[in-house]
Amino acid sequence: MNKFLKYCIAFFTQLILGLFLLSYFILPWYVGSNENIFLPDLTGKFQHNALSTLEELKFDVKVVNIPYDKNNKPGTVTKMFPRAHTKVKKGRLVTISIAGHKKNISIPDFSNISLRNAKIKLSDLSLNIDTVMYEFNPEVKNDHVAFQVPSSGSIVKSGSYITLGVSKGKAPDYFIIPDLINFSL
Repeated sequence: MNKFLKYCIAFFTQLILGLFLLSYFILPWYVGSNENIFLPDLTGKFQHNALSTLEELKFDVKVVNIPYDKNNKPGTVTKMFPRAHTKVKKGRLVTISIAGHKKNISIPDFSNISLRNAKIKLSDLSLNIDTVMYEFNPEVKNDHVAFQVPSSGSIVKSGSYITLGVSKGKAPDYFIIPDLINFSL
C-alpha cells in the first residue's frame, strides 16, 4: 500500500507540473500569444485617423459605409468589430463602420400610396416624417397619402423632414349633436 501511495503522489505531481508547463509555456509559444494586443476604442474618431491607427498596429481593415444618421457625426467611426479593448492578434481583420454624409435626394410622389408604404420609402431614402395630418378626402382612399410637403420633385438633404397629409376617406353624412337644452347661449 505504501508503494502505491508513492506512485500516486509521483503521478499527480508530474501531472500538475506537465499541465503547468503546457498552460504557461508550450501553448503560448505555439499560439503566439505574445503578438496579441488590446484593440483601442476608435468610436467617434474620423476615418483617416482610425485607419492610420489600425495600420500602425498591423491590423487588416475593412471599412463599411453606413447611411447618414442625425445621431452620428459624418465621417466618424460608429461601430467596430471586434469590440474595443479586446485582446486581438496582429494581422486580424478589424471592421469599422463609418457614418455617411448628407446626400441630395429628389422627393418622390407619395400621393395615393398607403401611409405604411410611404414610411418605408422615406426610411429607405434616409428621410424622416415630421408631421402626419389627417383629413377627410373623398378622392383618396382611407389611410392613403393625400398631400405632402415639400412636394414631389423637390431636392432635399438626407435626414430632412417631410409632412404627410393622410386621407380618412369620405366624411360621414351624419353628426351627433350634443344635448344643449337648458344651457345658456
